[in-house]
Amino acid sequence: MKKLLLIPIFAFAACFSNAQPVCTPDTQTVAGVYPDSTTGLPDATVNSLYALTVTVVVAKDTTGNFPIIGQATIDFDSIIIKNWNSPSSLNLPPGLTGVCEPYGCAFAGGTKGCLFVTGTVTNPADTGVYNLTLDLMVKFKNVPILGTYTLDDGTEDADINDDYTITVKLPAGVNSKPLYIFSGVKNTPNPFTRNTLITYTNSKSGNVEFNVFNMLGEKVYSEICPSVEGINKIGFVSGELPTGIYSYSLNNGENTLSKRMILLGK
Repeated sequence: MKKLLLIPIFAFAACFSNAQPVCTPDTQTVAGVYPDSTTGLPDATVNSLYALTVTVVVAKDTTGNFPIIGQATIDFDSIIIKNWNSPSSLNLPPGLTGVCEPYGCAFAGGTKGCLFVTGTVTNPADTGVYNLTLDLMVKFKNVPILGTYTLDDGTEDADINDDYTITVKLPAGVNSKPLYIFSGVKNTPNPFTRNTLITYTNSKSGNVEFNVFNMLGEKVYSEICPSVEGINKIGFVSGELPTGIYSYSLNNGENTLSKRMILLGK
């Protein structure tokens, strides 16, 4: 989420030149995503319409430690959600779909847009917690020496950002199955510059092994963390790790959860 012939591009642009926006961003002006990951996304209820607008505000620039040029402040060209047109890749609950404004989910630096999630979950067996998985490509421009720079691991299923969950519940008065076993892992913020907080839910107490890997699969950090029944948190400090995309895993002795995160700089 690709190549189109020149004529079809013009035809497509003409068809949508007068189209109404699929969603309208709110009045937020500070860079970020709203609602933020602390507020979270509203729950979905089986057989009830779900409709949610998420506002995305992209900063004009960012400061970080970049390959070759080192510490610098550089301009965002765009942040692209490559898999937004694929509900299964996003891990949206069955029955929900997402669309973007602007079309193509390419949010230019210094602008804002929105995501619209809507639909109805109809199967009671689909109750549970769904970690939304966004495959992000971050592009920079006007970069000294390099000209342009892109953060992207080149795959279509890179679960780089997973700060949000949608919980699907049965209607009130209907008994539901337990939602958690060993799940709900995410890190906030993501991308991050030095510190990020990993949270997850465990159905039992015990030790959990926390590992961080670079894109070559090399382990760059490891820690054994005590875990309690319920929600747990692990603070991670990047230290001297270079800017890039990393994966991390949590293992409770029975199951392993793996996610990815972006380190932008110090």
